[in-house]
Amino acid sequence: MHKLFKKNMDLITGALLFLIAILLFVGSFFIQERVNTSAIGPRTMPQIVGIILSMTAIIIVVDAIRKLQMTSQEVHTTQTDWRTFATVAETIVLLIAYVLSLNLLGFPTSSSLYLFIQFVILDPEWKKKIPLYILIAIGVAIIIFVIFRQFFSLSLPTGLIFG
Repeated sequence: MHKLFKKNMDLITGALLFLIAILLFVGSFFIQERVNTSAIGPRTMPQIVGIILSMTAIIIVVDAIRKLQMTSQEVHTTQTDWRTFATVAETIVLLIAYVLSLNLLGFPTSSSLYLFIQFVILDPEWKKKIPLYILIAIGVAIIIFVIFRQFFSLSLPTGLIFG
């Protein structure tokens, strides 16, 4: 059983990630919208994230199937270890924490924290790049916040602290 799980870890991870993406996308339709003539509303961002997450999951599944079709010698050199599984699990937990923190901390703060922590999770040499990652995380969050406010006339959560 353990060998079977280890051999199919990417396939299982991709399938779980795809399921989460589907739940996120479908769940976005339960978000209430104000009467709005704009095509972009509060459902838009979760739907975009759901689509991107599902595409990522599909890439993981396709790669896992490709690895399963390789010879054992080829697989041995590219086999996924437990760190990959941990990275995916940490990312899922981080995404849940991000969504839960939006109303309390607001979009700019939550997004900056999310991006920085995601960089830390994905980059084993993150300590060397702390200033760069902080700058990117804050910059991207502010740019997205301004674009949604100024160009799309959508208000993203500002949080209890800044609201």
